[in-house]
Amino acid sequence: MVSGPQVVDYDPLDDAVRREPFEHYKRFQATCPVFHHVYEDADLEWNSRNPMVSRPTADFYQVFDHADISRILQGHDVFSSRQGTGPERADPPNGVGMLIFADPPHHTMQRKIVNKALTPRLVAAMEPGILETAERLVDRFAADGTADIAEVYCEVLPPMVFAGILGVPVSEVATFKRWADEITAGFGGDEMAHARALTAMDELSAYFGGLVSERRAALAAGRPLPDDLLTALITSDYDGRTFDDTEMILALHILVAGGNETTGSALVNGLYQLCRHPDQLAALRADPALLPAAVEEILRFEASPQCQFRTNNVDVEIAGVPIPADSKIAMMYGAGNRDPKVFSDPDRFDITRDIRELRQHLSFGRGIHACVGMALARAQLRIGLEVLLRRLPGLRLDPDRPGERYTTILVRRFSSLPVCWDVGTGSC
Repeated sequence: MVSGPQVVDYDPLDDAVRREPFEHYKRFQATCPVFHHVYEDADLEWNSRNPMVSRPTADFYQVFDHADISRILQGHDVFSSRQGTGPERADPPNGVGMLIFADPPHHTMQRKIVNKALTPRLVAAMEPGILETAERLVDRFAADGTADIAEVYCEVLPPMVFAGILGVPVSEVATFKRWADEITAGFGGDEMAHARALTAMDELSAYFGGLVSERRAALAAGRPLPDDLLTALITSDYDGRTFDDTEMILALHILVAGGNETTGSALVNGLYQLCRHPDQLAALRADPALLPAAVEEILRFEASPQCQFRTNNVDVEIAGVPIPADSKIAMMYGAGNRDPKVFSDPDRFDITRDIRELRQHLSFGRGIHACVGMALARAQLRIGLEVLLRRLPGLRLDPDRPGERYTTILVRRFSSLPVCWDVGTGSC
């Protein structure tokens, strides 16, 4: 079903659409800024069995214009987050949700506590460790001349960084990464993805429940605690109120899944675009001062979060289209980030854009739910790119092994991206 001019060859859940969405986005922005998708009966059948939701979602609306998306993001009083950021109608285990899954006043308290923990000072103090981790990862494959850069670097750096600041031993990083991947894939995925996500959530809860209990016992006994994010989350307060155990686990679920998946996806997406645009790659090598702008252009042009959902509390009208209360509404970040009314020549990848224009991208959200970890994500992207470009001369896509995309309606990334580079006189 369509609100606006008829569009007959579009299914937002179809794999081909998710792999190449941008021409569809452009068409909608020109002719049909709101699209109403109704689930097929088969989708409803498995969705109704999903234990993570309160009831099945029968339909949702997609919004494509930057201005309309910004209005939704900043209108938290009308557009609620409590039913989750995916198409599912999430059922919060604590009854009120957590962070991006919560509304004020509960969100206000939660955000204040996390902001006290994830401070600019902590992020700045982490940068040498991020650099050291990135260098150690590249040491493992720099002499090979070829690698699947998604597997050996982009998908490994963020979980190693997060594991370090949450007190997870290096031996557990692979498990830590699997939890992040499977929890993220469970939203907007298929029935098997939901099942894996539930298992990952249970495992993560048990693991971090043990760590939190150990830290709380040490705190009660007056023993010193590690100066890391986990300790800060345990001890930070808002008006004297700290997180209870359930809130701690829910916060960790969100930080682990969001912080790893989106940052790793952005890193591999960015490398792909730089390799596809050798003029931009050459400009970045010649002038590393362009790195901050390059990070923002990657986030704009090839957003790893393609959309997020809200649920409207009352009847609303968007772009002249009436949307009844309690509808799921998808804010299509990937479309808004290429809105020609906001970005000049939006389908051109250009790391020399004015930073003021670039900072209008939507990939970190807006308003009270803007990504709490955006400073850490930017630091990992900037450092991660700098190390690769410095350590791997002649970096380019492997002409004999194409990359493979993994996409859901929510996330756009590569599951595999083979690249090669110059080692001595050799090349691929």
